[in-house]
Amino acid sequence: MSKNRIVWWIVLAGLVVLALVAGGVYWIATSNTETESKDSPSSPESPDGGEGAAGPSGYEIEAGSGGTKKAKADDRTPIGYDWQCPAAVQAATNYYSFALSGTENFAMDKGEWDALIDEINGGLDGGLGPMEDLKSKQEKDDFWPDGEHDDMKLEAHSEQGLFRVVGCDDGGEATVDVVSAMTWPAEKDEAMYSGARLYLTWSDNDWRLVDVDEEPVDDAFIDASERSEKSFDLDAPPYPVTSQWRSEAIELLGPAWQEYSNAPQ
Repeated sequence: MSKNRIVWWIVLAGLVVLALVAGGVYWIATSNTETESKDSPSSPESPDGGEGAAGPSGYEIEAGSGGTKKAKADDRTPIGYDWQCPAAVQAATNYYSFALSGTENFAMDKGEWDALIDEINGGLDGGLGPMEDLKSKQEKDDFWPDGEHDDMKLEAHSEQGLFRVVGCDDGGEATVDVVSAMTWPAEKDEAMYSGARLYLTWSDNDWRLVDVDEEPVDDAFIDASERSEKSFDLDAPPYPVTSQWRSEAIELLGPAWQEYSNAPQ
């Protein structure tokens, strides 16, 4: 065999070795990537702090936070949450404050409100379920966006309220009790509270509102009021609510109830 042919075979063998080494490195890298992707569920990018910090009941939520965009129906209700349970609490708080507390009656007309309910429901109701029933209970005359009743206009202060996570599965179902304060602009020292149990479902990359029930929250506060020398009546609370009042309310209602991380102290 000639010297040139020997050199050629040496070069060829070297190229084959290099190819095998490169292939092995690529296989190891892709295997690790696939393993990581299987172990870590993907979620949409979100600046809403979805994972949250652990609080007394496992959550620390800032009232009014969350969402990556605004609802098309009113351009103010936050939507677009991540799949984790703290984000479900954020969604419940915002859906209640913006769409269910009573403040919406002064911000939009009946048609716009119906469109908002459909948007945060994500089409799951199909015109036949609880959200359709909710819309049917509201009359056109219940909305005054033209300023006709500005003396009655309400402002939401969800940070003054409380919440309780009744149950939640990441990327599944969530049941959240929400209590929110409302004030009248002309009467800053007076307020009323209202609350509801919100049922949410993770669908089409967002937490969707599928049902609302005021009775569990009303009953919880009526019971707390009856067992206390002080009034925890939602219709006539002190305002601004002090941290002491919230602490006493939680003591009566149970430790699963929490105040928000941005509650005034």
